[in-house]
Amino acid sequence: MIEHADTLYGRAVDRLTHVPGFAGLGIGLRETSGRITTEPAWRVYVHRKKARRSLAPRERVAERLFDLPTDVIEAALTRCASSSDVPFEGAAIANDCGVPGSLGCMAWLRRTDEPVLLSCYHVLFGRRCRRGSAIWSVGFEATPRLIARVLSGKAGIVVGLDPPTFVDAGTGALADASICAGAPADATAHAAAGDSVTKHGAATGLTHGVVIDIAYPDLWYWEYRSENAPRQILIRSTSWDRPFSRTGDSGAVVRNERGLLGLLWGTTARGEGVASPINAVARALGLRFANTPTAAVS
Repeated sequence: MIEHADTLYGRAVDRLTHVPGFAGLGIGLRETSGRITTEPAWRVYVHRKKARRSLAPRERVAERLFDLPTDVIEAALTRCASSSDVPFEGAAIANDCGVPGSLGCMAWLRRTDEPVLLSCYHVLFGRRCRRGSAIWSVGFEATPRLIARVLSGKAGIVVGLDPPTFVDAGTGALADASICAGAPADATAHAAAGDSVTKHGAATGLTHGVVIDIAYPDLWYWEYRSENAPRQILIRSTSWDRPFSRTGDSGAVVRNERGLLGLLWGTTARGEGVASPINAVARALGLRFANTPTAAVS
């Protein structure tokens, strides 16, 4: 049934707007006493969860919607998670104004085949940095090293995608083409609830997690801006004593054996990672991830 949830999403939301404190609807896995199960469910997010008996009958969430179980979850605040000679996936970077984050991976512009660095918009453009501003490697070196200059980015809804999908993503033009030498050919894939995933981030290094929602409805805010952030990927750590992400990990890519799934931009108060779908990122910024030239159009 979960494979048909996308087509029913709008109708399901319409049936939940009467719920007090309704914050959004996700599609993923059901939780029981804070533990993730393998049962698919509508994940109904509310600003504050109340005892069912305290709600009037019309204010209660139905136990099932369109034959899929519901799970009412209190929404957790998400914060933007930005805090060798050749930079590598997950390396610590900072923009020219000192905003920290992670190098996601290398990508190529579809129109020109130019190699670019991929990270988050709020990492590259934070504190009013602009196109052409420096991007620094700040990992193991005694002094920061210039590796790229800000090229393009987007923090908002991707035009032409239905349902609407948010991305926080940016690119940098490489200062030295040798940086991308040997960059792997990455496939991309759509995340699915229950996927086992990993990420390399500058703050937490390599972490393992499970996708618990593929349509997480969040609110992105950074400096003086805020945006609704629908259709995000929510990832929970598989280690009870370690978060999946924290401040400084923004820009890390989320992947599994099928390829790249998302670009991490935030972390919830519970230490869960929030990522934009990688295919939406590619569409928004005109990118490809395979290290092969684009075929000429005749």
